[in-house]
Amino acid sequence: MGKKKKKPKKRKQKHNSSSFSIVKNKPQKNHTIIEQQKFFAGPIPSPEVMQEYKDIDPGLPDRIMTMAEKQQAHRTAMERREQKIYPFLLVFGQLLGFFLGIVALLGGFYLISINKDAQGIATLVGSVATLIGIYIYNKKQPPTP
Repeated sequence: MGKKKKKPKKRKQKHNSSSFSIVKNKPQKNHTIIEQQKFFAGPIPSPEVMQEYKDIDPGLPDRIMTMAEKQQAHRTAMERREQKIYPFLLVFGQLLGFFLGIVALLGGFYLISINKDAQGIATLVGSVATLIGIYIYNKKQPPTP
């Protein structure tokens, strides 16, 4: 007579939110899955999240705001302290480098004076090359504020 029609099999298809069965011979509807992500940066959450926190504990938004204010005051104090100490550290580093360079040069001259010519010359050349290298490296770097 004719060919027998096969009965369609049910297939399972997985989606992010849940699993459901689709029967092949029924008309399919288009489904749209919308994923929404919210991000905020900083210590203070968005107003919607703050309202949710308030629903959990009425005092929580005030505690979050107090924490953010304390963090900002701490950050400002640290930046102020850093701005005060930076010039001192800059001068101190330069003086320390100068002192170490002079010690290395004097050590090289001393080694030459006690008939250790190879070691003395190596110390002189090494220390001068290091000082020149540091000078060139610092000239290539952009100035720091």
